[in-house]
Amino acid sequence: MKIFNSYTRQVQDLVPVIEGKVSMYVCGPTPYKEPHIGNAVPVVRYDLIRRYLEFKGYEVNFVTNVTDIDDKMINIANEREITIKELASEVITLLNNSTKKLNINEPTKTLYATKFVDQVISMTRILMQKGYAYKLSDGIYFNIDKFPDYGKLSGVNLNELEDGSRIDVNQEKINPKDFVIWKFHKDGEPGWRDPLKQIPDGRPGWHMECSAMIYSEFTDTIDIHAGGQDLTFPHHECEIAQSEACFDFKFVNIWMHNGLLNISGEKMSKSLGNFITLSEAIKKFSPMVVRYFLISTHYRSPSDLNDETIDNAKNSLSRLQNCIDRLIASDGFDNNDDSELDAQIQNLFDGFVKHMDNDFDISGALGYVFNFVTYVNSALDQEKLSSSNIEVVISKFKELNAILGFLIIEKSDIPDHVTDLADQRLNAKINKDYVLADSLRDKILELGFDIKDIKKGYEIKKKS
Repeated sequence: MKIFNSYTRQVQDLVPVIEGKVSMYVCGPTPYKEPHIGNAVPVVRYDLIRRYLEFKGYEVNFVTNVTDIDDKMINIANEREITIKELASEVITLLNNSTKKLNINEPTKTLYATKFVDQVISMTRILMQKGYAYKLSDGIYFNIDKFPDYGKLSGVNLNELEDGSRIDVNQEKINPKDFVIWKFHKDGEPGWRDPLKQIPDGRPGWHMECSAMIYSEFTDTIDIHAGGQDLTFPHHECEIAQSEACFDFKFVNIWMHNGLLNISGEKMSKSLGNFITLSEAIKKFSPMVVRYFLISTHYRSPSDLNDETIDNAKNSLSRLQNCIDRLIASDGFDNNDDSELDAQIQNLFDGFVKHMDNDFDISGALGYVFNFVTYVNSALDQEKLSSSNIEVVISKFKELNAILGFLIIEKSDIPDHVTDLADQRLNAKINKDYVLADSLRDKILELGFDIKDIKKGYEIKKKS
């Protein structure tokens, strides 16, 4: 399979360091405020990619992190008069509650930056000993002039980059673009002590945290490092420099960067009134609509959240789910056995895999899913599917859903009293008492269920 590498700017074959296994690190959140819907973009898209790699037979070591010490966290915790740990716990709980609803598979490991401060200190010492880092009055900095490849990932022109553009200004620095790897302790901030007392008390720089966690977890070149496009510079650029300077081997084989989310064509901002938290989005649109919306755009492309795109997501998901619901509700037609079914299933998976193998082309892959849905609906309408056919089709949808994760492929747990109302409504329609039938339908809707007439009676499902 082929993946676009942000570093080489080319699509290349995935060749894992260890055959059959894929090491994958995805930059996680800094828990300083309630997550917004944009924070879910990398979570959902790399969940899809991880699931597909597992479908292909790879053993995936999927590691993410939590940056639980950061300038923003310190400032907000001080403003709210709570501890940084309390702030982190509060925000991480909110995020985890939402990601569970979005059907996100648990990472292999979640690493917390504060658990790896000793490793940061060790790396800082090594970089100073090798001449890549130097000490100033407020911290220890990495000298980018010592690392000629600095800037190759992002492609930024360092000569044209304005001082202070995403890198702290400090007039003492050798190069204005040099970045901090260890911040010296200040009053009102947490600090850690070097057991060898070679560097002053302080705390890690943001970029160094990820490098220390990655080396501690993998200790070798990792296959895939992923994150949002906004992390390309300076975060990932700095990770490459300090990791390769410290350990003298290739840091990452493939860099992946997901597109970002806009709201009606504009960047999300509270001042523009278009800010929406992740929990609000899930409540407003439903979890699976949010998942479908974020997955259905190619991972490297931007998404735009607006009425039209959400309606498209709702309608597309509804079309898929309705087909599943029809299959589950059907007992099949045992006098028939669909001779075309095997060929249709083969075509579905051939097309799906062909597109997903090409840098996870989800749009093309979903096209084959929708073509198959059209075929299945037609076969159900024509009473062509036997009970064994239906079992096979449901099992294939389950196989696909292990990758997609937005379908519900289980029989609905419909309460008996709702079924009783539906039976009464069916009898009323048979007796042509349409006033009673409409009244019973309204009661079913009020109880939170949708009912649909079909040839064999009715279908009921819980409202999404």
